[in-house]
Amino acid sequence: MNRLFFLGVFFVISVLSYSHLWLEEDGKELKLLYGHKHSSHEGASIMEYKPEYVLDIRCLKNGKIEKISFERKYPVSVYNDCDVYYVLFSSGYWTKTVYGAKNISKEGQSQVLKSWQSFESVKYIKKYSERLKSPLSEDLEIVLLTDTEKVKSGDKLRLQVFYKGKPAKDVVIAYKDKPRGTTDEEGKINITVKEKGFQIISATLTEKGDGIKCDEIIRTANLNFIVKE
Repeated sequence: MNRLFFLGVFFVISVLSYSHLWLEEDGKELKLLYGHKHSSHEGASIMEYKPEYVLDIRCLKNGKIEKISFERKYPVSVYNDCDVYYVLFSSGYWTKTVYGAKNISKEGQSQVLKSWQSFESVKYIKKYSERLKSPLSEDLEIVLLTDTEKVKSGDKLRLQVFYKGKPAKDVVIAYKDKPRGTTDEEGKINITVKEKGFQIISATLTEKGDGIKCDEIIRTANLNFIVKE
């Protein structure tokens, strides 16, 4: 394993594995939730977020992508009639000082230890199609090359990660809160499904910030689907 992999492992464990963003079916609605319900770490099962953090919701239905309008009310919900949903979410700027972390940029702050801007997305696959072998957005996104409807516990999945529409290499992939490796030159990686039920796979990419409002831009992409057997 190389140094880049260990740095990625440290980052996932220290920052991203504490909580998740996911989509959950609730009858005729699909709700966007955040918290530790699907995490092995301690913490509130569901944590409230500000509805204005939701930047974009997209629906894939019959092979066509369309943006969905939604009410800015917690928890953000949409009508559950699409094959796939994609949500882009941002809690904005965060700055950690000797006094703790605040949801603000580092501009004008003193004794700053670290600052970052956070973007997180989640894609929930209800029904698989060939269209899912390419991304639905320009942001960081995990593409599942294996048909979810044929996957069973113990099977291997073939994944590909894209950013700005292009394959992204050296991206850390985590499954069940544990790093499984980094993507290759084509942005691809294989992972093994450990058990049936609701699945969360995460990808992490860190970019350099502008140095004024933040030091880093952290992007996290989550992939949700259900394994029935």
